[in-house]
Amino acid sequence: MYKEVIHNISIFEKKKSSNQDHIKTLEKENSKLSDKLKELYKLKNQFEKLSTEASSLISTKKETKTK
Repeated sequence: MYKEVIHNISIFEKKKSSNQDHIKTLEKENSKLSDKLKELYKLKNQFEKLSTEASSLISTKKETKTK
């Protein structure tokens, strides 16, 4: 019985260690993905700003042609 308990504790510790390693890996991946997402939002906002500016320029150009 004692050996079985020791064996089960050993298995538990190995799984715990493996899970902790997996968690660290997932945290690193999450951090990388979060950074990429921030960059994508930044690019999206830049694109929207450029799109708005382009629309404004096109509108101004059309108004100039009609006058």
